[in-house]
Amino acid sequence: MLDLVTNFSYKDDRSYIHSSTMCAFLGEMVVPALGLQAVDTRMDAQFHRPATMNGVMRCQEAPSDMRSSPAIAAEFRLTSGTKNFYIYFIEDQKPVSNRTDTKYEIQDLKLLSPFAGSCHININNELSFFENIIEANKRLHQYTLDDKKINVINLYMKKIPLGLMYQKKGMYLLNIQHIGSRSHNDGLATINEFSFAELNLSTFQMCYSMPGVTL
Repeated sequence: MLDLVTNFSYKDDRSYIHSSTMCAFLGEMVVPALGLQAVDTRMDAQFHRPATMNGVMRCQEAPSDMRSSPAIAAEFRLTSGTKNFYIYFIEDQKPVSNRTDTKYEIQDLKLLSPFAGSCHININNELSFFENIIEANKRLHQYTLDDKKINVINLYMKKIPLGLMYQKKGMYLLNIQHIGSRSHNDGLATINEFSFAELNLSTFQMCYSMPGVTL
């Protein structure tokens, strides 16, 4: 078992730790600490609730029965070849004291069908990758519903590739396909599939929830 202490910042005017911040921490800190190669690693993520405090990323080689603990704000799985690691973000009472301004680099965003479209995003490091893909998907949801103030929540991510900037830094053409929607609590959940036109990579997925939305 390995515990890595976090020192997260809030983004912009948010009062919770953004999913891109946690995911980038895995790519930049957890992956090398576990002796993995980022370009050979895929990540699954599940976000149970908004996290407002710092804490630790607890890394294990087997799933834990503590996943139902209210202290667990998010959980992740890293897969590299035949290796699997399970990571749990455990909040403690250490407050978040820093705040950062996000500079999204998303160009030519096109809504091609409900919740789906394409754009170019810039990838220079793990943080820019996660910031831009999460924000691009969010904007397609806002454009579909014609509401820029709608609350969009990241529920989970599957088979996310890490280390893309080691292949090529710069602009990538990102295609986002809508593959399904369902009722979720008092709103709507959507599942989208992502691919990069220039890269021979298998697709990956994200699921967003929009409380109070119905179609």
